[in-house]
Amino acid sequence: AAVSCEYIPPSAHCVGAESRDVRRYFQAANPSSTQRHIYSVPLPKTGDTTRAEPTALTDTSSAGFYEASFSPEGGFYLLSYRGPHAPWQRVIHVGDDSACPCPSCAKADC
Repeated sequence: AAVSCEYIPPSAHCVGAESRDVRRYFQAANPSSTQRHIYSVPLPKTGDTTRAEPTALTDTSSAGFYEASFSPEGGFYLLSYRGPHAPWQRVIHVGDDSACPCPSCAKADC
């Protein structure tokens, strides 16, 4: 099934949705147009008109180009770092806040 891009910034690229249908994931050219980082945003509860701020899932303090590919049910995603340093990939369980997406960073940096 196609991912609904509702609640995603118009300039962003939808990359996935959780199987519980509570978050959307997207790639955006932020903080600069030469970078691509992965973000998540919670879907609002019924009747809630407050727009939540997106949460960066990649290190936006360092230049990078990231891509994410989600499993069919949205429980896992393949996070791919494409540069400017050596490329790497990591499978991440959605909702696992203890996972450090960067293979070379320390837990304290996540």
